[in-house]
Amino acid sequence: MVCCKRSNSTASSVSPESPHSSTHSASSAIPAPLKKKATRSKKKQCLSGGDEKRATTSVNSLNKESDIDPHEEFLATACCITRCIDVFCKTKQLINVGLALQQHDAAENGELSEDEDTRVCRDKRLSKMSSKVQERYKRNFARLLQLSPSLKPLLSNPHKATELNAIIKKMDATILATRSDDASRLKSQIGHYAAFNTKDHLIRPAIYDGSGSRTHMGINHPVLVHFLCPIRELKRFSEDTDKGLKDIQCGKINLTASTLPTFL
Repeated sequence: MVCCKRSNSTASSVSPESPHSSTHSASSAIPAPLKKKATRSKKKQCLSGGDEKRATTSVNSLNKESDIDPHEEFLATACCITRCIDVFCKTKQLINVGLALQQHDAAENGELSEDEDTRVCRDKRLSKMSSKVQERYKRNFARLLQLSPSLKPLLSNPHKATELNAIIKKMDATILATRSDDASRLKSQIGHYAAFNTKDHLIRPAIYDGSGSRTHMGINHPVLVHFLCPIRELKRFSEDTDKGLKDIQCGKINLTASTLPTFL
């Protein structure tokens, strides 16, 4: 009896009251799987030795490219002009005179129409230069355009005046630095070129003694001082060199930039 009741009660508890009760009970009995957040997997990249070297090289090349001056062409031209054409070149003056000479030639050939005031102003400025100086400016200006072809469109475009002025400023700075660097390198060797051949011309003391010092040269040298003294004071130096040196040291004889030395 007891067993039958238990079986009936069990059966009644298992028997569904509705068709959906079995599904609900089964789903409630099985735990729902945990939902994982969709995260992007982070993969650790390991570079080999060759890949790391190539990456470093590419970064270094990019840094070098960013350090390159966009006006490098014009700076190289300025360096070449200083060493091969004109060591005291002034870029803006060269461009202005070169353009004026080009306009003058074009007007003479009937290729340029201009008003009278412009022509008179240009010709007045060019008339202050000798024909030899004009030829030198014309030749140097042609070489400038030959070395830097990219300069031509800048000269003919008024809207590029700001960029042109920046380029001229950089070129003048390069010319000055190149001249200063070359002159400083030449100072220690100038004695080899300026001094007489001591085998044929005995000068005492020697102009170049091999020490590299130049304190004994110039007005401190008893022979060179006759070339450097003012031409109007040459007689005094010829009579008594020591007294002439003392007069320079005490200020009785002035050696200024406007003073014409004897060797000139």
